[in-house]
Amino acid sequence: MRYKSKIISCFLMFCLITIVLYTDEMSVVSEAGSSNTRIRLRIDNHVVSRKTISIKKGKKKKIKLNISQKKKYKITFRSSKGSVATVSKKGKITAKRVGTAKITVIAKPKKKKYKSWIKVKVVSSNKKSDVPLPTKGPVPSQTDTPALPTNEPTLTPSDSSTTEQGESNAPDTGAVSDMYEVTIKVNGKVFPAKLYQTETTKSIMQKLPLSITMDELNGNEKYYYFSESFPIEPERVSEIHAGDLKLYGSSCLVLFYESFATSYSYTSLGYVENPEGLAKALGTGSVHVDIFCSE
Repeated sequence: MRYKSKIISCFLMFCLITIVLYTDEMSVVSEAGSSNTRIRLRIDNHVVSRKTISIKKGKKKKIKLNISQKKKYKITFRSSKGSVATVSKKGKITAKRVGTAKITVIAKPKKKKYKSWIKVKVVSSNKKSDVPLPTKGPVPSQTDTPALPTNEPTLTPSDSSTTEQGESNAPDTGAVSDMYEVTIKVNGKVFPAKLYQTETTKSIMQKLPLSITMDELNGNEKYYYFSESFPIEPERVSEIHAGDLKLYGSSCLVLFYESFATSYSYTSLGYVENPEGLAKALGTGSVHVDIFCSE
């Protein structure tokens, strides 16, 4: 009996140790897995974590951090293109010249490290070049359409800066500077959108309202070729966000309804403020789309 009691005691002790270790391991996994939500960035009371914001050249904006747990963090700010936008040790962004820069924020408590980021789109501060709201009629559809790039890779999250499941990748809807407000109407559904103030968008704004047929490509975008070219500022992007409006080449308008990774170059135009329901409205084939200025 004593021998059996010792065996039972050892077994119970083993079970207890296993439960403790498992619980501790689950705690670590949960803590690491929630790293995407630990650090949130704000500018002018707008949440801008993993978003694209627009700042006029020469202007400054301060990043404010909200971290879910109260610990001592070592905060580091980095800019991918200091010539476009710099960021100080205290998180103050200075827009230097027209272009796009990625600002990465790292919060490091002891051995762990949490990341978040924003993309800063520096736009021209020349107010004289702003165009009035257009009244010109729609652009006729182009019949011959060159081939677009196909089989773009799908997005695979790889680190703590990737987007949480179910969270919209669309840029922040709170405008940090003046932007053009337009409306996109698809199959009776209305989607408010914002366009950056650039030479490209100014030229496109003069073509509004548009009543066009956009074709399907790759199961993630709709495209339309204008009959003329526009001034462009192409840049190689690493991610496409659902709701993004971009120009491929100098004449192809692209509306993305899915998020994915890409290595292609586009001229950024703007974004749909809330892309929820956009994919369903656009459907799987060609679709009629109206784009006009918001009142």
